[in-house]
Amino acid sequence: METRLQSVKEQSKKASQTAEAAQKALTEVLAQFGLQDGAAFRAALWDEEKQQSEANELNQWEKDLHAAKALAEDKKKAAAQIKTPDVDALTAALGEATESFKPVEAAWTAANTAASNVHKLSKEFATWREENGPLVARKQMLDTLDKLTRGVLPGSVAAKLSFRNWMLRQFLHEVLETANARLRQMTGWRYSFQLAPLADGGLDIDVFDEHTGQPRGVDSLSGGEGFMASMALALGLADLVTQNFGQRQLDTIFIDEGLRQSGPGNAGDGHGRTRRSSRRRAHCGHDHPRQRPAAASVATPRS
Repeated sequence: METRLQSVKEQSKKASQTAEAAQKALTEVLAQFGLQDGAAFRAALWDEEKQQSEANELNQWEKDLHAAKALAEDKKKAAAQIKTPDVDALTAALGEATESFKPVEAAWTAANTAASNVHKLSKEFATWREENGPLVARKQMLDTLDKLTRGVLPGSVAAKLSFRNWMLRQFLHEVLETANARLRQMTGWRYSFQLAPLADGGLDIDVFDEHTGQPRGVDSLSGGEGFMASMALALGLADLVTQNFGQRQLDTIFIDEGLRQSGPGNAGDGHGRTRRSSRRRAHCGHDHPRQRPAAASVATPRS
């Protein structure tokens, strides 16, 4: 009996020591969390509702953690499929691109410098133009006049007619007007001269036919008609020369063929009409120059 009691005392003593050790350990643990004793621990415990809320939040956190791990795994697999770039090759390509860009950069710098120079020159030219406006305007006028006289003015009616030919055309118009008074009379008011439309040179002559109401070329006239046209043209020229150069009288006019070679049909008629003019004599034919008397003469080109 005493032995059993002694055993119980020893067990009780051990249990008491174990409880003291546990109490000490609990006190140390509670101290780590800022709790003084078990009463403070029991006061800090959550109620059932709080515990359930925290448990739910912990479960949600675990779900989010699982989803994040799954997403990270997918991204890891996708990254594994991406081919690793060749950094050395890319570096070399970048170097080549940089070298090839240098000429472009130099050209751009040169172009920018040129543009600056052009802008500067433009401002200087604008200042010069403003200061020399009358001279510029006069130069433009003289350039236009030069092109006009040479028949090279773009967009002008006289683009193919030089000033020299324009002056000759005006004089020829006066000659034809004077010659028409004789040609109409010679041809029974059938024919009259007129200037042909502007062509190369602008000095072509047409004959207007009253029978057809249309102009026709001088090469379409018969031999006698061409002879009368040549004679009228020569006499008109002589009249105009007389009027414009000191009223000098041309006593004799020599006509050699003229617009067309004279034919036997109308030569006599034309000769007779000329004899009735104010001139003393008209000579038609092919006399040798040494056989002609010394007098004023008018020559017309052969067709």
